[in-house]
Amino acid sequence: DRQRELQRMLWDGGFAGVCVPRDYGGLGLSYEHQQAFTEASLPYELPFYLGTPTLSIILATLLDFGTHEQKVAHVPGILRGDTIWVQFLSEPSGGSDLAACLTRAERRDDTWLLNGAKIWSSGAEACDFALCLVRTNWDVPKHRGLSMFILDLRAPGVTIEPITQVNGNHTFCQEYFDDVVLPLDA
Repeated sequence: DRQRELQRMLWDGGFAGVCVPRDYGGLGLSYEHQQAFTEASLPYELPFYLGTPTLSIILATLLDFGTHEQKVAHVPGILRGDTIWVQFLSEPSGGSDLAACLTRAERRDDTWLLNGAKIWSSGAEACDFALCLVRTNWDVPKHRGLSMFILDLRAPGVTIEPITQVNGNHTFCQEYFDDVVLPLDA
């Protein structure tokens, strides 16, 4: 909740999304402006948890590869602190070897059907959405046939379980997907 509050304060103050295009809720300024803001904000509490990976990796991925409609639907919510995102990459059977991805999405008429599992996802229990790497084509070499989907973590069939580490922390989670229906534009 504190991370969302801090991000909302940046939004309300006009400092969220310094380099994000105005069309998607950002300020549309240069990288130099971002550097200046970063230096000026060093002594202040910032939304670190939101910053990694939501504001760094996922926001950049959506801006670089998302459709216009996906950007309009998701980027402003990220910048306001309304949504926190996580990456679903590693799997129980393959670890971080993304080519070993077994989680699958199969096309079913006008939807995708998602099944499988992910693991070692940092803070997934506190997130709203994920970028989820899945296999969509089994007839090509293992480094191909992979797709990234936007996944609403409240969707029916999504189960998130925190992992208890040796030190008692619950930093990581494992996720299960059982016949999760995704729209084509996900």
